Amino acid sequence: MSLTIDPMPSPTGVPFQQPAAVVSGANRGLGLELCRQLLQRGWRVVGLCRQGNDALRELAAAPGAGSLTVVEGIDVGQDECQDATRRALANVPVGLLILNAGILSTDTLADLDTAMARQQFEVNALGPLRVAHALLPNLAAAAAATAHSSSSDGPGGTAAGRPGVPASGPPKVALISSKMGSIQLTKQGGKNGSVGYRLSKAAANMAAQLLALELQAQGIPLVAIHPGAVATDMHAQYWAAVAAGGAAGAAGMAPSAHGPISVQDAAAGVLARLDELQLGSTGRFVQAATGEELPW
Repeated sequence: MSLTIDPMPSPTGVPFQQPAAVVSGANRGLGLELCRQLLQRGWRVVGLCRQGNDALRELAAAPGAGSLTVVEGIDVGQDECQDATRRALANVPVGLLILNAGILSTDTLADLDTAMARQQFEVNALGPLRVAHALLPNLAAAAAATAHSSSSDGPGGTAAGRPGVPASGPPKVALISSKMGSIQLTKQGGKNGSVGYRLSKAAANMAAQLLALELQAQGIPLVAIHPGAVATDMHAQYWAAVAAGGAAGAAGMAPSAHGPISVQDAAAGVLARLDELQLGSTGRFVQAATGEELPW
């Protein structure tokens, strides 16, 4: 599938493309709500997912300030997703990239499922790297366009304030991670359930650091974000296991101290952290709701 964003005229008469906001795992839960809130902000959103659904199609068809293009067949757990992503966004500058796709299991060391752990590593740790790698040229294009727009339009001369265009600046990247990937917090909390998920999110945190260092030289900041224990379908099994005591027992499967939060609040927190993200603060790991810096 090829996505074309029509050039928009600038006040100087030079056409430019409005950068797109790209969200992986866009067909449900947090990803779907991120698409919704980005549309409300006026972004041209590209939702990547393995398979579309009615909720995503309805969102794409709804009138609003922004527009949504759905790109199906993007399985971030497979290497093939890179070529598919490149083709779908050929020549499209990416001003916002939210690496959101993920899976969660409730396996423990007592009932270790190495196949499930491996699958979570493919999706949660390698998945963000695959999508980011595929879109490096698109992020660079948005960075170059921003620099050109700023120099051409004068001080403050970005796309901010133009009809249908969200406030712009250098492109930004968010990797949706989890406190369950924090080695220090796992030790402090004494929570030993969801082995594959914790391993994969610890690796995802390292991926975030590596990406932040890679992108910093291009003027592109990145933040790793813990969205909270979001009340989504993905977490339904986890919360059910917690309520039942789980294979690891109540202590090992202990719920978040803050309890589940709505997808609306979680998405708003993620976008708030992106709003405040600057190059000088790249490579941080933060709580979505408060911006509190979290230990690795």
